[in-house]
Amino acid sequence: MSNFTGKFAVVTGAAKGIGAGAVKRFLDDGIEKVAIVDMNLEAAEATAKELDPTGTRAFAFKCNVADYDDVDRCFDEIKAAFGRIDILVNSAGIVRDKTIINMPVEDWDLVLAVDLTSLVYCCKKVLPDMIEQDYGKIVNISSMGFGGAFGQSNYAAAKYGVIGLTRVIAKECAKYNITANSVCPAAVDTDMIKTIPPEILKVKMAAFPRNRACKVEELASVIAFLSSDDSSFVNGERIIVTDGRMCV
Repeated sequence: MSNFTGKFAVVTGAAKGIGAGAVKRFLDDGIEKVAIVDMNLEAAEATAKELDPTGTRAFAFKCNVADYDDVDRCFDEIKAAFGRIDILVNSAGIVRDKTIINMPVEDWDLVLAVDLTSLVYCCKKVLPDMIEQDYGKIVNISSMGFGGAFGQSNYAAAKYGVIGLTRVIAKECAKYNITANSVCPAAVDTDMIKTIPPEILKVKMAAFPRNRACKVEELASVIAFLSSDDSSFVNGERIIVTDGRMCV
């Protein structure tokens, strides 16, 4: 269990799925306050109420992370409410799968905006303050999809970009006691995976030694480690979370 006493965190795309799992783990590990950032304010508020019935540690903020002006506004609100931001987890992400020939340009632009460019926006907002306070933890959710799956040119490009972006931030900001790492799961048991037809999902799961997807709480434990001082010398890394899939 990590120790987040006195720390303040922001998690994007946190109304459900991986982001909500990270929020729960932060709360369990004693975080002072955590911002649940999501486009769906109602869902974010419901998650905040479920995970923090006291209403004193988890707070919902509405934001379209693909819009820099909205990110600027939202993060200013969080900073005013919290006083500081120690941890940023960029978890917001979408898919719009089609072969490259059939993919509308709009789907390419949208996935790159949400899954990659939004990370730049959010990091630009927190890094100046992290540099000033000489401390910060950034965890970017990438995916093993960076390797390129059929029909996912936009997603693969974005998730590969996340890895490169993370490494650059790590190099540029290490001297300020800031670490940046990316997490690459292959399959996580969220609403997204439940949209896969059962017969196809069964084949996909057979590639994993334990024939199942990663549980949200299992991935949250990796995020918590990278967000904690226990990972003080882990920087610019791509953490693969696949239950040994890459070994078989």
